[in-house]
Amino acid sequence: MKTSVLVMLGGLLSMAVFSGVAQEKSMLHAGIKTCAAMESYRKFNINRYGCAYVKSLESDNEGIVESAIREAILIRMAQPTVACPGIQEALNHLEDHGATLSIRLKASLATMVYDNTFLFVEEGLREYITDGDVFSAIAERVEKTLLASYE
Repeated sequence: MKTSVLVMLGGLLSMAVFSGVAQEKSMLHAGIKTCAAMESYRKFNINRYGCAYVKSLESDNEGIVESAIREAILIRMAQPTVACPGIQEALNHLEDHGATLSIRLKASLATMVYDNTFLFVEEGLREYITDGDVFSAIAERVEKTLLASYE
């Protein structure tokens, strides 16, 4: 039972992430990069600007919320030892109460990064171009971890 629920969750996460990939690809063809270089996330002062991310995660605008989730993931992967309790609480809330399925699933991926930072070390070393790249990398790591635990 537990195995089937975890596999189903992995499949749902992958479907939700990849549903936005077509839009991301069209943005890429238009030359739009939505992610900053990881170095900028490593230098980011979370103590000074963290409250702005919490406000963005609480926004009524779905686009702002989804962008803030992506940024929260990138910040955490770039600075895995920095505490971000306000951001983590907002992500936990979105995981259960997000306005859309996409927001809830992306928040679920983000909380996995915050709760299990050690699993996403390799992803923290990569560069990303679009939101889809970030969410796909996290979903792939979750899927690999789930599959490895059942071998």
